[in-house]
Amino acid sequence: MYYPTRFGRNFAGSESRHLMDHIRVCNLRCLADSGAIEIKPITLLVGANSSGKSTFLRVFPLLKQSHEMRTLGGLVLNEGDVDFGFFDEAIHRNAQPAELKLEIGLTLQRGYYQGGAWNNFLIEPVDLTCTISYVQRAHDSRYPRLRAVELELVTGTSRDKILVRAQDDGTVSDFQVNDFVASSEEKKSLNLRITRGVVPQLIQAMSKQSKFDESFDVSERIISPFDKRLIADTAVFFHGRTAEETRLATFRSIPIGSPEKMLGFMRSGGLESWVQRVRGLTPESSAFRNVRNLLFAKRVNDILESVNIYVSQLAKSVHYFQPVRASVQRYYLSRDVSIESVNSTGLNVAMVLGSLSSRDQLRFREWMRKYFGFEVFPESVGDGARISLRMKDESSGAEFNLADTGFGFSQMLPFLVQVWSLIEGQSGQLRRPRPSYFRFQNTAFPMSFIVAIEQPELHLHPALQARLADLIVAMANLSREKQVPIRFVLETHSQTIIERIGQSVECKLLEPQDVQIVLFELDWTNPRSNTSSVRTTSFDDLGVLVNWPFGFLSAPLSLPTSTTSERANAVPN
Repeated sequence: MYYPTRFGRNFAGSESRHLMDHIRVCNLRCLADSGAIEIKPITLLVGANSSGKSTFLRVFPLLKQSHEMRTLGGLVLNEGDVDFGFFDEAIHRNAQPAELKLEIGLTLQRGYYQGGAWNNFLIEPVDLTCTISYVQRAHDSRYPRLRAVELELVTGTSRDKILVRAQDDGTVSDFQVNDFVASSEEKKSLNLRITRGVVPQLIQAMSKQSKFDESFDVSERIISPFDKRLIADTAVFFHGRTAEETRLATFRSIPIGSPEKMLGFMRSGGLESWVQRVRGLTPESSAFRNVRNLLFAKRVNDILESVNIYVSQLAKSVHYFQPVRASVQRYYLSRDVSIESVNSTGLNVAMVLGSLSSRDQLRFREWMRKYFGFEVFPESVGDGARISLRMKDESSGAEFNLADTGFGFSQMLPFLVQVWSLIEGQSGQLRRPRPSYFRFQNTAFPMSFIVAIEQPELHLHPALQARLADLIVAMANLSREKQVPIRFVLETHSQTIIERIGQSVECKLLEPQDVQIVLFELDWTNPRSNTSSVRTTSFDDLGVLVNWPFGFLSAPLSLPTSTTSERANAVPN
């Protein structure tokens, strides 16, 4: 059977290849199941209040704070930029079973990372979906614990499924690869744990003897508890005198992928007795399927480790801005520090601008003037112990303290500074935050940034909202031009922003496939369910929304019955 690769994407090294293909959330507050949402260069989240827009958007900072704060459960729900409360508050009230699930779709392929070759266990690129499940912790119901991890690997001709489920203490209770099920003996030494990052690792506890003849347990990266079965089940493929170490070395050299490519690799070389015996195998033969499942089982931790790097880089590259950002102060204390990024409240935006070199301050002023018609820049006050943020209007030349302008400017400034720093901030002290993997050529794990903004239109006049939409379109195009993939995720109530994005598509300033709108709708027929439905729509080539629900951004006007009848019976003079 042929399995199309996700979203019909070409694996041949797209210059704007993004870190994540899709994300899916299940049983988080009112989101019983968001479905798989692809994150495009511009993704707009729209819907009524309390319909799940913010919940979905806050999954990105949730990943970031969970990565930054190491925890036993792997998910930090209530410490950091976002607060979902304790587990019983975050879980969907009608979730059956009460499992919170997070699914991420990505692509694994061979390449280089931190100066070395990675993902050599793959024979071809693989579309992979990783689903992590969390349940209530047994000894402390306030917090989540890791319940299971599910992996689905898709190539052009195969779809393979892996399930690892753990008990309260992390001991593996279920381990399945397609139709292969691990025995109790094979599972007893395995643990599923969060060692670093968000994605769990498979750990094998081994008993060793100390020099004092006292038995003790150590935990180390899994070797493979499946070697015994692999040797027994494949004895017919080797000469009877072939050593077990030689057999295991043969299997370690076989990368995983589609049945056809794995079988082709097995036939391409090795011991003469091995080559002669595997020539008679076919992708459908039970002997080959059994060996292939065991080889996948041996590689589960390699897969999890690569997925963890992906998700960790994604988490570190999230820039989130809260709905109500800090208002501008008249003066700020000057600090001799270099700050790389604006925080979620925008409280440190003056410090970020103040740490720029003179050249970069000038470049930022020109950038603001180009897109908004005014400049923003820091200015030392008095003896230099304080700085103020100044604003200069291009048309009038008037200059004044930003604290004396409308509240909307202060709400917009933090994410404007951050977007500029990611794309344009190439010199001086403020540079794009570069995780450690940028120090070397990196082809295994692509770079990416996500800018997630709640209500960017807050306190902005519609004309300025339109300018903001123009800026986001321009930055999305510029990020592609400079090969710095940035995805904008905006939670908005602004009809102006939506319409302006559509106008950009109509005017060929933005490709229709680069933008989507995610609609969140509460089930008002059953309010007690507290469940939202989620679906996506897009613009056509003329900038018209496809299948847009009538009245989605407006409500019908209801007049009193008496007033309606009076108007109907009124006779004009």
